[in-house]
Amino acid sequence: METRRDERIHKLTQALKRTDKLHLKDAAQLLGVSEMTVRRDLTEPGSSVVLLGGYIVSDPKSHASHYFVSDQHGQNAARKQRLAQAAASLINENDTVFFDCGTTLPYIVDAIPDTL
Repeated sequence: METRRDERIHKLTQALKRTDKLHLKDAAQLLGVSEMTVRRDLTEPGSSVVLLGGYIVSDPKSHASHYFVSDQHGQNAARKQRLAQAAASLINENDTVFFDCGTTLPYIVDAIPDTL
C-alpha cells in the first residue's frame, strides 16, 4: 500500500518527466503541501528525486550507468586504430608521453614506432 509520501514522490517523478527541474515552491504548490513537507519527503531514504539548491531534480545516482572498459574494448576498433595512428604520429624522439586509461590506449601504444 502506497503512503502519502510515496504518492507525492510519484507525482514529483511524473512532473520531472516533463521538465528537468522543479522549484521547491512550485513542487509544494503542485502537491498541495508545505515546502517543509516536501523537504521531509526528500530527506527520507529511497527517494528517486533529490533537492539541490532549492530545485527538485531526478536523483543522478538512480540514472548512473555502469561503464566497463572490458565491454568497450572491441567497440569501434577501426576508428580507434585511425585515431591511434594520428596520435602516434605526434610523438617525437625524446618526448615524454603520459598515458592514463581507455580502450584506445593499446592501439596508440601499438602504433608508436619501435625506433622511438
